[in-house]
Amino acid sequence: MCCGDFSGFSGKSNLAYHFMRLREAGLVMTRVKGTTRYMTLRRDDLEARFPGLLDTVIKSALADMEPWMPPGCSLVRENADETF
Repeated sequence: MCCGDFSGFSGKSNLAYHFMRLREAGLVMTRVKGTTRYMTLRRDDLEARFPGLLDTVIKSALADMEPWMPPGCSLVRENADETF
């Protein structure tokens, strides 16, 4: 997802704070392309340290996520074989 996809949830300073915390915790990696920042979940690293936890959290969250998705936002999966 792009960082801008979250703009409907909160103000910029609050989002920047939380994105920084996610990066500091090693949960996400941020890639800059032009003026856009793309966040990638460090799934392999998390799975190695906490096997099965991420799948459990994602499956639980998907049911409640749709009403909160900003218009035009979609999930991008790096591996098309992943199922949630």
